[in-house]
Amino acid sequence: MSSTVDASVWVAAHVRAEVVHAEARAVVEALVAAGEDLHQPTLTVVEVASAIHRRVRNERAATMVLSRMLQIPGMTFHALDVPAALDVAAHATRTALRGADAIYLATAAATGSTLITFDTELRAKAPAGVSVMTPAEWVASRTLTP
Repeated sequence: MSSTVDASVWVAAHVRAEVVHAEARAVVEALVAAGEDLHQPTLTVVEVASAIHRRVRNERAATMVLSRMLQIPGMTFHALDVPAALDVAAHATRTALRGADAIYLATAAATGSTLITFDTELRAKAPAGVSVMTPAEWVASRTLTP
């Protein structure tokens, strides 16, 4: 199995003041513990570093979170070169999503990954064939029932 994790989830997992911190942290810890293959657009690096710095007003904290994230086993970053950008543009025009959201959607679609996000618009506009879950749904889907 593989997943693509929206930047909002990465940020919430590392900022305790976020309302959804516990849910986000639980999914990140579960993804890492499961050894899940993670397929992220390179945009994730910029979004996570900048959002964490803006929220906690601490450059060192943002750098530390980013450093830990880059060391997660099974993490693959996908560049936004021209062919990938054209694919993203096609997703964006079909779904009317914002640019960054279309990048995460296209990454999940291209890699066959489950997209994990809190974004209700992204969930609603994802085309059939692209699995989209909230962090809690992903964790629940991996929990074995007796």
